[in-house]
Amino acid sequence: RMQAEGQPLDDRQQYYYARELYDHARYAEAAALLSSWLERGTGWVENLIGGSQILAYCHYRLGEEHKALLALLGSLAFDAP
Repeated sequence: RMQAEGQPLDDRQQYYYARELYDHARYAEAAALLSSWLERGTGWVENLIGGSQILAYCHYRLGEEHKALLALLGSLAFDAP
């Protein structure tokens, strides 16, 4: 609703909106939003790691297995395993 009204989403809202897109099988949109959000790296560490995982799922569902692997490996930049 906020986006429809032209209101910008903060970092945390972007994360949860991307998760909603994923849950509704809108994988390309979710991947695009997660990619730009993860590049900024301004969310909570837990969300950044979770966002990397969801991004990997999106790429996998889109048949982009190499990008899925890169998304998972990218999560290591946010914290040690």
